[in-house]
Parts: sequence; structure tokens; C-alpha cells
Amino acid sequence: MKKFTWALLVLIAAGGTLFAAGNSQSSGKASASQAALQPGDPLGAYPEPVIVEVGVESNTRIKYPAGDGPDNQQYIRYIKEKLNIDVKIAWAAADYVQRLNLAIASNNIPDAFRVYPAQLKELADLDLIQPMDDAIKNYASPEIKAGYALTNGIAESDVTFNGRMMAVPNVAAQADGFDLVWIRKDWIEQYGLAEPKVLEDVKSIARAFVRNGKIGIVGPSQNGAIYAAGNNGIRGFDALFNSYEAYPGYWLNQNGKAVYGSTTGETRAALQDLAALYKEGLIDREMGLRKDSAELVISGQAGIFFGTWWMGYAPLGDAIRNDPKANWQAYFLPSIKTGKYNNTMGPVTNYYTVVKKGYAHPEAIVKMVNLHRGVESTMDTTVLPISEFPLRTVVTSLDECERSFTAIRDYLSGRKTINDFSGDFGIYKGLESDLMTIKDTKLAPYDKMDIQYWNTDAGAPLNAWRRAYSIMVGVGPVVDTPFTPIYSITYGQTPTMERRWANLKKLEDETFLKIIMGVEPITAFDSFVEQWKREGGTQILTEVSALIK
Repeated sequence: MKKFTWALLVLIAAGGTLFAAGNSQSSGKASASQAALQPGDPLGAYPEPVIVEVGVESNTRIKYPAGDGPDNQQYIRYIKEKLNIDVKIAWAAADYVQRLNLAIASNNIPDAFRVYPAQLKELADLDLIQPMDDAIKNYASPEIKAGYALTNGIAESDVTFNGRMMAVPNVAAQADGFDLVWIRKDWIEQYGLAEPKVLEDVKSIARAFVRNGKIGIVGPSQNGAIYAAGNNGIRGFDALFNSYEAYPGYWLNQNGKAVYGSTTGETRAALQDLAALYKEGLIDREMGLRKDSAELVISGQAGIFFGTWWMGYAPLGDAIRNDPKANWQAYFLPSIKTGKYNNTMGPVTNYYTVVKKGYAHPEAIVKMVNLHRGVESTMDTTVLPISEFPLRTVVTSLDECERSFTAIRDYLSGRKTINDFSGDFGIYKGLESDLMTIKDTKLAPYDKMDIQYWNTDAGAPLNAWRRAYSIMVGVGPVVDTPFTPIYSITYGQTPTMERRWANLKKLEDETFLKIIMGVEPITAFDSFVEQWKREGGTQILTEVSALIK
């Protein structure tokens, strides 16, 4: 049996996991003081240890220093040192969403954990979590409150049920939704090619890479997704879909009526192209089978993948550490129809931290969110990625990345000094550190972003170059390019979605995978659309249309 067919069968038998997306020692009835929570120090340490048990997503690629492990690592020790909070790992799962859903179904949730919109609503409906508005009001730092204020109420609204904020929302940087293609420019130059300007150029580059014994385009791994729909996608194909003006997973407003982006003719055309690329061997033949397709990038086997701006952190930080000449650069692709640029944008908030009903110290979780804000510029993220900070809830300014890019550019060019940006330091969490460290990491000439003009050893233990490289290489292509942002009518669920969406999404995911891998012809898309409408899609479109203002 061919490898790709076997991979497909394994994934479908496992319930389509390619497309995911204990009783606590400190839990119990809330203390009497909780009901009348008073304002306190956002970063004040407790006089006595406070225990919080958390559920976390495990990263199988993490290699801990000797003596460290998931429940004994630098961020947990830092939280203990600064706040006197003892973080205990209730459970860690690579397939986090599946483990989370199991915990909710069995009513066996830890003290605090991250959830997504569907789980948040379910937990609120089941009365399993407690309101967090008092804890946020009384303990959130000024910087966190400023981040929420800049969303004009959207962050608070996204977690409010029956008048109460039932979670601590994140605020995602707008740049998290930038859909880019990352390519090894050193290979482009080695093979006598030109940098890409359009999608066809990317295909030509992939052909050259494959001819020279490389893997062309990296596909999603077992727990990845064919598209991310604005949710921080890595190694999906969002930039290619955007080039076709296809926006799968999005609810689009067409003349006052909702259209589901996964059912459009543009998405059909994009899938047909992906199938052709896969058949030609330009896409990794083992997409969907690999446990972590980032290894292809890190090990230097592949030369192209799709991702967002922060790829300099991972996987490119490790890839460049292994091969200092690996010159990964990011490119923004225009529409194949008009030559103009379009980009799907994620929601203002897309995940939330919740606290089990009855847990006595909800403010402790808010303190951890406050503490996280400053960790990235003070901890050695080469030892452990910042993503391993327990209950990591990023609350940032929507334009933080773009602001950092333009400020760094103005500073490096000599047009402005660091003092010119001092008024922004309280709003943009990384800006001061970005400016203070950029000349340690960026080598002259300052307007050249190739890897040879970076000091990748600088910044340790702060590891400033990964952030600077991500901003200047990953955000730069978009900042000065006029583009049309594509937003979804809703990022939540309608009543019919709550009942039907799991089956409809499974149908979509399996159909798209079969088409790309050549198991089904492109006409399977047409059958999918009809079945999708029959099995609840038509009613969902009616409900989403009602949300159009």
C-alpha cells in the first residue's frame, strides 16, 4: 500500500486528528474573601504558597536541561520565585483539544487551563467555571487592561456570558494572521533562480528544489491543518488559498448573505492546484503522516513552508542554529486573478484561560498572566520556548508587530532615537527591549535582512535575535504592502453549528485531504458541497446571515 494512502486511512480511522484543531489539591469551595475580592498588587507574591493545577499542551520536541521536566522548568520556578505560586501539571497532552474535551465530558477539569470558543461556551453552560471579571478588575496590570481597552470592548465581549466575564481572554496581534510563504533564499541563489513574486514562481522554485534532491513544500503534520483560517497556522496552505482568493473556514458577506468560504469555486480551484502539486511531488509525500513536519525545516531537508511572522522563533531558530547559512526569507503573495494582495485576518481573541468553579484564588491566574508579559525579554528562551509558560495568555496590542518593525527601521536608519519611542513602551510590551537589543543582533548594512547580516549568537541568554528576525523578516513584507484584510462574519458558533459542526467539519476535512492526496477526483468537492448543505449547512448560512449588520 502506498505510504500516503496508509497515512490517510490512519488519520480517518482516528477521527480526522490531522485537523484539530484530576482533582486539585487547591480546589474546593471558594474562600470567603473571594466573594469580596479587593484590589491588590498585580505582581504581589503570596505570603503562603498557593497551588494551582493546570492542564497543558505537551510539545514532544522539547528537550529539557538535565534535571528539568514538564513540572520542573524555568518558567515554573520563575512563577514560584516571583509570586509564590506552585504550578502543578494535572495533565499534559500532545492532542490537547481531544484531551480537553475528554476532561470536560468527564467533569474532571483542573484548576485552570486554556480553552477555545466552543469549549468556553460549553463550560459556561455547564456551570463548571467561575466568573473572572472581579479578578481582572482588581488584579490585571495596567498593561493588560490597556491591551483590552484597545480592542474597544471586543475582548471582554468574547468571554461574557449572562453579564459576566467567564475567562481571561487573549488579545492576538494582527500580524498573527499574516499568511506568508517562507523559502530558503540561499537555495534560490544556489540554483540560479529569482526570488518569488507570484504563486507560479513558488512552484518553479519548488521544482528546482525537488530536482536537486530536496523536499519542496512542507505539508501539515498529524495534528496540523490544511488551512488555519487566521489562527496562527503553521505549515498549512493559507497563503496559497489567499492567492486564489479562497478563504476556507471563513464566513463571507456576499451581497448581504453569508457564504461559507470552504464551499466556493475559488476553494475548489485551490484544492485542484494542491492536488496537482502533490501529484507532481512538489508537496511532501508524507504530509499528514509525520508526527511533526517542522523537523523537515529544522533538519534542512525542505526549502518551502507556509506560516506566519513568528517563524523565526520556531522552527527557524533551530533550523538556523543547525545550519547558520540557512537563509530563510518570507514572501507575501498576491492574487493570481488581480495581482492585488488579500489576507485572512484572525479574531481579536482566539483562546481563553478559565478557572474551575470553586477554586479559591482566581486572582492567582490573573497574576500569572501579568507576569508572563515581561518574561520574554528576561528569560532564556533558547533553554525553553516561551510557549511553555504555564497558562500562557498573550495580551498584546493589535499592531504590536507592525509598530516594532517601523520603530526598529526608523531607529536603524538614524531617523529616530530610542527616546523618541519612550511614550509607546507601556503600550507595546516588547518595543523597548526590541530597540535596546537590535544593534546587538542586526549587522550592517541595516537594510539587508539575509541571514549573513545577523548575529545569531547575540542576545543569549535573552535570545533577542529570534524575535528581531521574526519581526524584520516576517512582518516586513506586509507592512509596506497595501492589502485587503479578509474578516469572517463570525468566529463563533451558531445554534445549528453547536449541534452539527463536528460532523460537517469532519466531512470537509476528509474530503479536502482525499482530493489533495489524489484519492478522490476534484468532483468530490461538488458532492461535498451538496452534502454539507443538506446536513445543516443551509440552516447555518441562514443563521450567520442574520449576524450581518
